[in-house]
Amino acid sequence: MFRYIAYTITMLCAELTFGHHWVSETYDESSLVSVELVIREFRFINPHPFASATLSSAPDSSDIWTLEMDNRWELAALGFTEDTLHRGDTILIQANPSPFDDRALYVRSIEHQRLGFRYEHNVRELYRLAPAD
Repeated sequence: MFRYIAYTITMLCAELTFGHHWVSETYDESSLVSVELVIREFRFINPHPFASATLSSAPDSSDIWTLEMDNRWELAALGFTEDTLHRGDTILIQANPSPFDDRALYVRSIEHQRLGFRYEHNVRELYRLAPAD
């Protein structure tokens, strides 16, 4: 009986862990796109913060892009807060596109001129950008 309970608990935990690591199933990790966007909204929530944005070439467009980001706790450790991305900020990102939604991206890097940093996925520090002339 103990083995059955231990097996059941192990399988449930494995399923929960697998369920959380869905990035490779939702986004095309073999493809990386670069896009300059204007932030419309930023939500610094668990488990993954997200933003909505428009192309910088058409900031008033109704063509909204959805940006999903890394784990909130990892971003907070780097200094991200709910005030990191403001409405109207222009950012340059590299991201994995979704094969299911052509306006959904999983962010791999952000270049943020207003705050002067570059964020890269799985790097545990922010890179400072040279001041714009």
